[in-house]
Amino acid sequence: MRKNIWLLIIVLIFGFSSAANAQDDGGESEAICGGVERFNQTGRWQDLPGCTGERDYDNPTSDATLLGRAKDAFKAFFEVWESGEVEQADSHAGGCLEYMNGADAEWNSNPALVKAKLAYERMKKTVEQYLKWKPLVGDLFQDYVKTMTWIDESSKSGDLDDAKTAVMFAKDLQKTIAKAQQQSVPDGFLIP
Repeated sequence: MRKNIWLLIIVLIFGFSSAANAQDDGGESEAICGGVERFNQTGRWQDLPGCTGERDYDNPTSDATLLGRAKDAFKAFFEVWESGEVEQADSHAGGCLEYMNGADAEWNSNPALVKAKLAYERMKKTVEQYLKWKPLVGDLFQDYVKTMTWIDESSKSGDLDDAKTAVMFAKDLQKTIAKAQQQSVPDGFLIP
């Protein structure tokens, strides 16, 4: 178990340092497109049917517009989550949970939307599960930061009390990791 804790700590350090070094391109990104078959293979939001940013301004209920809006909502949620801004996820979840955006008749009658709806429903359930895990992921992040802060402090100061505090926080982190494992939180979530 200690080996797993230290491995997690190392992974977290590299995860945070690579996230800190990531840069926003500041411009418009290319559309991300997918389809039902691809989504069924991968289960990734990127492969949901439709293209991000796609709109038919002459027909606001076209399949291209509705798929584009829905996919944009999932994109926003997952990008915020994956950036580590888990606390901001709630503000983006609504678009995922209500992806049909009042166009239920179209989603239930347009053949392209009917075909895509199963994929979107599956991804909606994924978002709901992420929201259930959100408090635990927040606890993992806080316990990790406390642990790493005190490990760093104790290594700099050499003070036995700082080392004891680091051990105490490491034990708290270990308990939180155990809770996460009991709730089947994916390993990737251990790095908020």
